[in-house]
Amino acid sequence: MIIFLNRKEVYVGFSPEKFYEVLDVLTRNGIQYRYKIITRFHPSEESLHIHWEDVKYSNVYYVYVHKKDYDKACTVLENLKIH
Repeated sequence: MIIFLNRKEVYVGFSPEKFYEVLDVLTRNGIQYRYKIITRFHPSEESLHIHWEDVKYSNVYYVYVHKKDYDKACTVLENLKIH
């Protein structure tokens, strides 16, 4: 089980395509992961049509693996030119 105390970050980025690619590679290699997505826009700003930031940077994607799997995850992600 991956919890806050035993995890390490292997990916942080803005691209949903890269994010899903990372998840796919980790899954295919049998590496368990957890992720979180943070939306940087406030809902009221969207309703007011305030788009002063580029929409492609509206979400931040984080992927974590267990500390024991960190080296393996980094190795498989190096092939994607992500890590």
